[in-house]
Parts: sequence; structure tokens; C-alpha cells
Amino acid sequence: MSRAEHQHHEDSCAICALDAAGLRVTRQRQILFEVLAEEANPMSAEQIHFRLKSREVEINLSTVYRALEQFVGKGLVLKTSFAEETKSLYSINTHEHHHHLICSRCKEIVIISGCPVEAYVMEVERSSGYRMEGHKLEIYGICPKCQEQDSE
Repeated sequence: MSRAEHQHHEDSCAICALDAAGLRVTRQRQILFEVLAEEANPMSAEQIHFRLKSREVEINLSTVYRALEQFVGKGLVLKTSFAEETKSLYSINTHEHHHHLICSRCKEIVIISGCPVEAYVMEVERSSGYRMEGHKLEIYGICPKCQEQDSE
């Protein structure tokens, strides 16, 4: 697939996702969705806004927040709040279960695949009588880059 064909495919994926969700397809929404789709790890609205500006997309931060909330409301995007963070982070909803590894210093977030607590959650459900609707696991530590800076 040529670069132009690949770009057209990415564009049409964003357009299809927005259209299927019943959202009017605008250039700003399309590019915002593409920025999220390009990044594996969750991003803040400010990070997304910066990336849009670097692509010379004229959009204000309040519009970014509004579009993100619309995406969240339609199930296209996940909004995650972390215990030690004041800002919410956003990522494309891939409908895959995952958890996060967070650097306490630089705040880098890495997605961890698989679920090490699934059996425990099922046991809690069985013993408590609760019907579990979900869970999240956040593991905090110092990333390799920050550890390297410590040793310098």
C-alpha cells in the first residue's frame, strides 16, 4: 500500500468511526481522532491540543475538550483518571482489557496487556455477592529513563 493509499485508509477509518457514532464529520474531529489513534498510550487534552497545533490545525483547547467528551459519550474514546494525576487522559477505545504502568517521576504511562487480577476479581465477586462491572490496576514505579538519570 502506498503512503497516499495508507493515509487515505487512515482518513476513511476516522471518518467511518465518527460517522458510525452519529457524529458530524469535521476536519477538526477527524484529525483529533487520528492523533488519538496514532498514540498507543493515553494522552491529556493538552497533549492532543499541542499535537494538533503542530499539524497547523486551528483549534482551541475548549473545543478539544468538547470533542473528546463527545467521543467518550459515543464510546469511541476512553477517559481515564489516575489516582495521582489531576488531569484525565484519553485513548481510543479498542475494547481490549488492559492496565497501566505509571512512572512516578516523569508520568510516562505504559499499557500492560493481560490481567493479573482476573481470578482474584472473580473470587471477590463470588464471595461478596457483587456483580462486577469492571476494575482497573495502576502500578507506580520509576521508569528506566528516570533510573538512568539517577545513576548519572
